[in-house]
Amino acid sequence: MLYESPFTDLTAHGPDGLFDSPQVDELLAAIERVRRTAMAA
Repeated sequence: MLYESPFTDLTAHGPDGLFDSPQVDELLAAIERVRRTAMAA
């Protein structure tokens, strides 16, 4: 979903157009941690 609107409204490349590769990896890892925590609750 990060590669769809509204995230692609600023750049067609989504987060890859806004952040460098290590930052995108950190972002995705943080989202995954939140997802796992939310599912466990």
